[in-house]
Amino acid sequence: MSASQPYDKEEGIPIYTITNANILTNNKPSNGHLKTLALGLKETYNLINYKLSNKKIAEYLIEKSGIKGNFSTDELISIIESATSSNNRPKG
Repeated sequence: MSASQPYDKEEGIPIYTITNANILTNNKPSNGHLKTLALGLKETYNLINYKLSNKKIAEYLIEKSGIKGNFSTDELISIIESATSSNNRPKG
């Protein structure tokens, strides 16, 4: 892949990586990384008054590279719930 070619496409929109010019192996993400993604999605969609449910986040993530085939929807929901519970949210 050259720097001008997209890494992937989502709904016809090209996706570019800013971390590496080469296509890398899709590894299984850590639970911590999934929690960070879930919190980011919650924060973003809550800002535009669209309450994104944990189930909807799991349904979105389950088809993504690295996640697909490595997690079940129920496992993702459990990870997301642990990230979004009030006791586990980062202080800041």
